[in-house]
Amino acid sequence: MTTREAFTDEEWSLLMRVPALAGLAVAGSARGGTMRELLVLMKEIARGEGRFPDDQLIQAIATDEGTEWGSDGAANMRSEHRSFEEIEGEVLSACRDAAAVLARKATADEAEHYRALVVGVAQRVAEAAKEGDVLGIGGTRVSEGERRTIEAVEEALRAPGSAT
Repeated sequence: MTTREAFTDEEWSLLMRVPALAGLAVAGSARGGTMRELLVLMKEIARGEGRFPDDQLIQAIATDEGTEWGSDGAANMRSEHRSFEEIEGEVLSACRDAAAVLARKATADEAEHYRALVVGVAQRVAEAAKEGDVLGIGGTRVSEGERRTIEAVEEALRAPGSAT
């Protein structure tokens, strides 16, 4: 079982940021997230504690009180005026880097639980608000852009990158 102590501060920060960044990327893929999506994002990360009660790594991520799940990194991404494609590229790179860290330091089960946590957060954020509705009528629960972003996040988490 892998614990927080197995990771450098930089690696831990990366693992903490990726779930929030993936959720924000999904919210932004529909060209603007809602407050509901942001609230779901934070709740879903914390829910990881209950979804994987025997996984010490997920427990540590879900309950780490010293980190705000990457909110400062997300704020930095928003404060720089860049395209969604640029931001999505950075998020996917962070996902690949997290996968590389997990491949080196975590068990296969822990890496799979982490992928499930991140993809689950992204999926729940996508489902939080309908896209294209008018006063709650019509629309779709998960937009095409959100679906593509979720698939890209999942693929990136399965393809380790060049983490330091």
